Amino acid sequence: MTLENLKKYAEGMSSTYPDLDDDIRDLYFLAEMEVEDGESETNECELAIRDIKQLIAKWDYEVEKLKRGE
Repeated sequence: MTLENLKKYAEGMSSTYPDLDDDIRDLYFLAEMEVEDGESETNECELAIRDIKQLIAKWDYEVEKLKRGE
């Protein structure tokens, strides 16, 4: 994966989960900075996607708890 693909993915997730926009953007920019510092682009993109998915999963879990009144 490339940073360009990661950006498209992050933008899509941000539009789907607007409440998480700032956090998703932060994860994208972190990956971008790491690549600029010499880290593997593929690895950093994979890490960012993993973290975005975890963020969304946690968000979905919390929303479901609220819906159930927990």
